[in-house]
Amino acid sequence: LLCALSALFIFSACKRITSERNAFISTFIFAFATNIWSLVSQDLWTHAVSIFFISLSIYFLIRGLSKPIFNGFLGFSLSGAIFARPDSLIFSFFIFLYVVLNFRSQMKNFFLFSIPWTLIYLLHNLFYIKPVFGLNIFLVIFLIELCVALVFFLIYVISKFVPKTYFFIISVLMVISFFS
Repeated sequence: LLCALSALFIFSACKRITSERNAFISTFIFAFATNIWSLVSQDLWTHAVSIFFISLSIYFLIRGLSKPIFNGFLGFSLSGAIFARPDSLIFSFFIFLYVVLNFRSQMKNFFLFSIPWTLIYLLHNLFYIKPVFGLNIFLVIFLIELCVALVFFLIYVISKFVPKTYFFIISVLMVISFFS
């Protein structure tokens, strides 16, 4: 079901930027020429949920080109993808940079729509991750997530004061310095 909905969102997104025929071909390739149908649709892995939220993000991204309000909904879909598979943070980071650079007015909505999944993620970690060797892993994970959120927030704040031409250089340097 999630893979079928993912294909539907891919079709809807492609139809907005190309002809219906090309959108159908693109969706057919996405659905049947990748491992979406053969692997992910057969079992309920976290991949299916992540692909669903990423395809929803692509739809919101394409829809946001004509109506910027949809860029605020990206917060919900991207945080859902990160909740399902934390490695979706890589994809989400670049979409976040795109929204910061091009749709600064929607940043408040972006953060507001990401709150539900973030709270679910934090509560899940609080109740299911137990202390190991006297160290509460939840606290460590929470501090790491807090640092990542702080980096995103700093990028947003800097984007208010720095022209777009210099923003990409500053954000890349900030991320590199954070992870080093």
